[in-house]
Amino acid sequence: MFKILLIDDDPIIGIIHGKLLDKQGYSNYIFYQEAEYALDFLKSNQNLDCQYLILLDINMPGMNGWEFISKVKKLKNFNHCLIYLVTSSVDIEDKIRAGDLTLIEKPLKGEQLKLVLNHFEKVFI
Repeated sequence: MFKILLIDDDPIIGIIHGKLLDKQGYSNYIFYQEAEYALDFLKSNQNLDCQYLILLDINMPGMNGWEFISKVKKLKNFNHCLIYLVTSSVDIEDKIRAGDLTLIEKPLKGEQLKLVLNHFEKVFI
């Protein structure tokens, strides 16, 4: 079982990415405008045998992407999560801080999403 979490404070980005996922045949996604709610979801589902593809914005009000990642790393199901940073940030510090995480400029394009989904399937499915 797997779920895709779209986390972005911009509802238009949520719609765009959701439509791209639908076109690729992936309707098993949840859109969160606040990272706190996505974190609550992951916490409440720690005991399920489920993998998560997380498409995460960095710059959000409330809990930003970096804080979200820090908290998710402490969850027992963290090793079931594959996180991609999908951002409009052009800050070089964000690129450096991303480290091993893949950073993609938003909005996602169809071909980019295909690559992300193929990688996710290779890792988890």
